[in-house]
Amino acid sequence: MMKNNRNTLGKRIVALMLSGMIAIGIQPAINVVVDAAETQSEEQETVTTFESGQTAEEILWVISEDLTEGNDIYYAKEETVQVEVAISNSKQNQFKTIRIYRDGKLIEEKKIGKSKKLFFLVPLDKGKKATNQICAVPVDADGNEINEKSQMLVDGKRILYDSKTPRIVFTTDDTVYQEKNYIYTKNNIDFNLEVATGISGIQKVKLQINGKEIKKDKYGKAFGLYNNTQYIGIPTKEKYALSMDDLPETDTYEIHVCVKNVAGKEYQKTYYLYRDTEAPKLESIVIPEIAENVGQMYPMKEDNYYLFTNKQVNTIITMTDGKHGAGVKKTECYLVDEHGKKLSKKNVNGNQIKLQIPENFKGFICARGTDWLGNTSNYGYTMSGMVAESSKKHEEAGTIEVGMLEPNAVDEDGDGLYRNNVKLKVAVKDSYSGIRSIEWKVTAPYDMENNYEGKCEVSSSGNVSNNSWEVKETDRNLVTKMQGELNIRNNSNDILVEICMTDNAGNTTEKELVLGIDKSAPEINVNFDQQIKNKISSKNCTATIQIAERNFQENQVVLHVQKAQDSKNAAYKVSKWRTDYNREDPDNSTHTATVTFEEDGEYIFWVTYKDVVGNKAKQSDLYKFSIDQTAPEVQVDMANNDYFTKAPTATIRIKEKNFDPEQVKITGNAKNSNQKEQKFPGISGWKKQDDTYTATVTFTADGTYNFSVTATDKAGNKAKTINVKEFRVDQTKPEVDISGIDDSKSYKDAVQPIIRVKDDNLDTNQVHVKLVGANCGEVKLDGHCEIVKTKSEQTIHLSDFAQEKMVDDIYTLTAEGTDRAGNKVKKDIRFSINRLGSVYTFDDNLKKMEGTYQQKTQDVVLTETNVDELEQESIKVTLFQNGVPKDLVENQDYVIEKTGGNGKWSQYNYRIDKKNFEGDGSYSIVISSKDKAGNINENDAKDKKAEISFGIDATKPVIMPVDVEESGTYAAATLKASISVADNLLLKNVKILLNGKNVDYVQDGDNYIIDVPESSARQEIYVTAEDAAGNVAEYQIKNLLVTSNAIVRWYNNKPVFGASVGIGAGLICVIALMIGVARKKKAGK
Repeated sequence: MMKNNRNTLGKRIVALMLSGMIAIGIQPAINVVVDAAETQSEEQETVTTFESGQTAEEILWVISEDLTEGNDIYYAKEETVQVEVAISNSKQNQFKTIRIYRDGKLIEEKKIGKSKKLFFLVPLDKGKKATNQICAVPVDADGNEINEKSQMLVDGKRILYDSKTPRIVFTTDDTVYQEKNYIYTKNNIDFNLEVATGISGIQKVKLQINGKEIKKDKYGKAFGLYNNTQYIGIPTKEKYALSMDDLPETDTYEIHVCVKNVAGKEYQKTYYLYRDTEAPKLESIVIPEIAENVGQMYPMKEDNYYLFTNKQVNTIITMTDGKHGAGVKKTECYLVDEHGKKLSKKNVNGNQIKLQIPENFKGFICARGTDWLGNTSNYGYTMSGMVAESSKKHEEAGTIEVGMLEPNAVDEDGDGLYRNNVKLKVAVKDSYSGIRSIEWKVTAPYDMENNYEGKCEVSSSGNVSNNSWEVKETDRNLVTKMQGELNIRNNSNDILVEICMTDNAGNTTEKELVLGIDKSAPEINVNFDQQIKNKISSKNCTATIQIAERNFQENQVVLHVQKAQDSKNAAYKVSKWRTDYNREDPDNSTHTATVTFEEDGEYIFWVTYKDVVGNKAKQSDLYKFSIDQTAPEVQVDMANNDYFTKAPTATIRIKEKNFDPEQVKITGNAKNSNQKEQKFPGISGWKKQDDTYTATVTFTADGTYNFSVTATDKAGNKAKTINVKEFRVDQTKPEVDISGIDDSKSYKDAVQPIIRVKDDNLDTNQVHVKLVGANCGEVKLDGHCEIVKTKSEQTIHLSDFAQEKMVDDIYTLTAEGTDRAGNKVKKDIRFSINRLGSVYTFDDNLKKMEGTYQQKTQDVVLTETNVDELEQESIKVTLFQNGVPKDLVENQDYVIEKTGGNGKWSQYNYRIDKKNFEGDGSYSIVISSKDKAGNINENDAKDKKAEISFGIDATKPVIMPVDVEESGTYAAATLKASISVADNLLLKNVKILLNGKNVDYVQDGDNYIIDVPESSARQEIYVTAEDAAGNVAEYQIKNLLVTSNAIVRWYNNKPVFGASVGIGAGLICVIALMIGVARKKKAGK
């Protein structure tokens, strides 16, 4: 077979054209440039030019590189082929486009570019009966096809699309196991390789086995390239026979086959043939739950136990058939318990089986496998024995027993307390999975040098690591019971003995004991307070007893008290015992109580003590003393306030028989508002009444005070100190300052009041600011002010008032402040905001008059309202009559009534006398003023919307006919009658009726023109006119005759008509007379 090559074919076409031109006597000038690249875009193609004396264009070639020639048929391996069309160079440029047809159907049309080469993608018909004849047809500038210049691809031969990829199949009649491309056999086999292609047929078959190319099958059929240049009878199927007997001896064969069809499609496939004669083997046994401890287990033949777990687990048994085995088809297993009984027999398809180990199991696992070729392994122990012991089973099988002597006593926690060292006998047992280890630990918080710990481990063969422990019972290689002894020597309480046994399955049994050993003797120490130095106390006499002891019990303390002969009483009180625990040395923990002797008398006192385990303390010293006591009573009377607005007085009362004023101490502190020291007030003289002494202290100056009072009598008895809490004297009110505005002032610019409230004891929560408008009421200040607080001052900055009409008002700003003492201050400022000036309102009559014309005059009444008062001299009223201004005079032409003011809006009511509007004309009124805020106000200002203008008109309109008159006769088919209508001010409406019906008119200035059509009857025109003030005028034109008929005009002209009739009658009579006379004459003849 031969594939088209563009360069070669191009050269052949050029050569053929040259030979043809030379044959007909043309000597061409040729410049051929062939692009070396196989494929380029149209813009990148190198231009191939053919210059000759011949001027006509030609299609040089139509070729495709996507076709392969078969048996007189061309084949394509893709659904679309690229077609190249080349056109010769010519000065004529007859061709404009090229059209490509497939089987007569237009596929695409392209314009010819500079390169003179075009490329088309042509989809093929994929049907079995397809011909796919592809033709290139040139088209001229007028769109006409030049069929005689067309050219067919591959001379119009049939083109077929081979859509099928070649196929390769491995077959055999022998027994094998095949999985996809992998084939397994026990023995040598014969096998076939079958190849097939689509319609284009087989071009090449190549076979390699283990990298070596095979030339022929066992019957001599050759592999390789089909060498039939005519492509006659190209096969689409082939079958090759092979035998393992003919191949080199090995267990592994890699069979690689490559097939290519004529269309160019290639397919490769590799088969792997393995010889497998061995049975599956155990690959692993994994118990995932304990894999971190034991990993993977492999077959072991020992009868001992080496695998343990404390939970129900799953065993994953995996069999393997080797790297090139057929694979495990089936896996079987079962359990054998410690008594030889088979349990949980199971088999599954595949190489892996999951077997659940019972919760409590002691025994072995057996397994075997069968591969896909029937090779089966033998049963056998897969690993050493295993024990699964659950925590519940361990509760039955595992125990720790401790034996010890009875304690001498118990401590406050109920734990045993011993006077000497203690020995513990310990027995440990686990009857199922056996003991793996025993751990013990003796921990005391004190005397820690006698703390110790230890561990005894049991090996998998049953050997122990500590000789102080004795093996008592075993099961095969398992140790199930052990015994040992622990010595406790710590001089300490809370000795913690911890014993932990761990079995081989990982379960633990723990036991804890707490005990104490006290070997130390207590110590006693007794101290009296200072008053016993002289052996006479002015107060209760107190002895402090302190006993150093770790395990103290107060019922073991004996207080010895003897009364002297002359003493009447020997009473005493014992406090509760207080323990100060010494964490560094509990033996030095102290237990303290006081013995108080309250009655006068003479005493002898000593203490003895023995602890709970029998350790005795040395007796305390012997004490002798007397008591004589009377204590002063001090009282301070004063109001319990934090602040005072008036000078307070403190009254001091002391009740004491042996009063000593020199021993009364008043300790006081005084500070002013700046927290600087100031003089504390003095005390008044003492006044006595019975056994009570009274004095006073008065605090007249503002400041912060606190003081205390104490007293001692002559016997040295000291009274309890009375402390008076801190208080403040504040007789000064807060200061309020308002800036940014002045009282009774009006503003039209920015207004931003600032309020400051100051006091040394200012209560910032009691500072209030209120803003009230005379019209708008109270104004909410939230969000419109900024507040700054300090300890003694609060400042409020109000925001500027909005530039809005509704904001203009008279405001009262009230600021209040209260200090913590209750002093209160209040300040008011009244001011006004007047940015927009006056507002004008009309009474009802003026509202109706404004902008209209009236027949009658009336007073003009309106009101001017302003936040502030107007400057009286600024008020001016100007009247414009027909545009001529006139200043009106107050109380002559108009009057003003003023209301409001003094915190209310000012109102000025204007009444302008109607006499100012006598006479017809147009009137307007302008009122101007100036308020105290400086605003210039005029009612005719655009923003005031209060302009006053009106008209007075008592005269009716005037109606006059222009070119038509009553009883007039007009010789015309249509009469254009003109009527003049005028008014002195403003004409509102004109209405014209002709013969009682409204007619349209044309206005020309004051003239109103209507068309009066001719009629044999007389007609009537009726005109009405109304001015803007409502004055109405009427005019009537009667007996109007309009006609172009002279007889009708003659008939309707009665005098002429009468005369005409008379004359006619006379004439008739004359004629009749003449005729009569003439007849008579004739008759007489």
